[in-house]
Amino acid sequence: GIGKSALAASLLAQLREQGVPRASVRCSAFHTSSAMFPVIEHVRRVIGWVAGEAPETELARLEARLTLDAMPLDQFVPSLASLLEVPLPEGRYEPLRLTPQQLKRRINDDLAEWQIAAAERTPMAVLWEDLHWADDGSLDFVRHLLQQHRDLPLLLVMLARPALFERRAGWADDDPRHRRIDVSPLSDEASNQLTEVLLHLLGYVGAPLVREAMLTASRVFKEIRGEAAK
Repeated sequence: GIGKSALAASLLAQLREQGVPRASVRCSAFHTSSAMFPVIEHVRRVIGWVAGEAPETELARLEARLTLDAMPLDQFVPSLASLLEVPLPEGRYEPLRLTPQQLKRRINDDLAEWQIAAAERTPMAVLWEDLHWADDGSLDFVRHLLQQHRDLPLLLVMLARPALFERRAGWADDDPRHRRIDVSPLSDEASNQLTEVLLHLLGYVGAPLVREAMLTASRVFKEIRGEAAK
């Protein structure tokens, strides 16, 4: 309600006009406790996964996409299949004999390397939506990616409410590649000016009842939003 998505959409539109590839990672309010949920869903979209298909088909999609991206299957398939909870055929790949912490590090390393390889081929932007709903594992991965991507033409745009920093105080603030921009609500004057512009664009100039209704709705909405933020 404060305008984060509109600002991001404007930025991505400018990048689209310049031919910069874009991707979106969506966090969900319904999966805040699901380990790596937004990352898993993003990988599934990248490989073209279809809900309900057989595990061997999902594995084939993963192998095909990694092959297309020239990523070595022996390195990437075991870790990413583990992330996606896809069983591997016996004997096709060397099994991972890692502790849970080692496996997490291996998955983050391979995901970051895959993303970096894509950015090395062409500049790109990735939008992380509603990061305040991401689980801790996904937040750890984003931090890991920030630390790994060096000076590549890779732009990460992350949208979050203040709740993220209440939960993870100072998250990523110590990373020199990360810049936090706090977005404040419009003032009453700016809100009224925006409403006037919208009325003009909609052709309601000279319709005082419509104008007054929209200005009143704008004030009420700001009051409701202010109460909700307390």
